[in-house]
Amino acid sequence: MLRTTEAWATRHGLAYQPAPELRSPTISCIQAGDLDVTGLIAGLKEKGHEIGNGYGDLKDKTFRIGHMGDHT
Repeated sequence: MLRTTEAWATRHGLAYQPAPELRSPTISCIQAGDLDVTGLIAGLKEKGHEIGNGYGDLKDKTFRIGHMGDHT
């Protein structure tokens, strides 16, 4: 899941927030660039998927994708 997310982000010109040595294998934090994070989260939720917004100063500037499997 992590490698798929990394490849997707790269294909879309999106960068990871932490440096490679600080990344978690269980969640990706991706810089949003020009994406509307709130709209992205809402659109994915309508399709049955859930990702998270950034925290604190990173809210609406990053989004998080978990790699721990299906959470219901």
